[in-house]
Amino acid sequence: ITNLHRRKQKGGKHMTNTSLLKYHIAKSNIKAIDLVKIMGISEATYYRKVNGNSEFTRNEIQAIKDTLNLSMDDVGKIFFNQKLA
Repeated sequence: ITNLHRRKQKGGKHMTNTSLLKYHIAKSNIKAIDLVKIMGISEATYYRKVNGNSEFTRNEIQAIKDTLNLSMDDVGKIFFNQKLA
């Protein structure tokens, strides 16, 4: 995740598939407040990121991946608009 995330940041706009992210969050039955605590961010920051108004850090992406049990393919589709594995 780390190297690809850095390349995306340097190379231009990072595109989060917010619809797919919200789908996986809903499917997991994990509440937003729990993700906020796990990621160590405020609720306002969380909602900006989930709605595509701010970027996720690599640590936040890793926390989401681990918490939602996402595959690398899911991570690629959600955060990098491509397949990773």
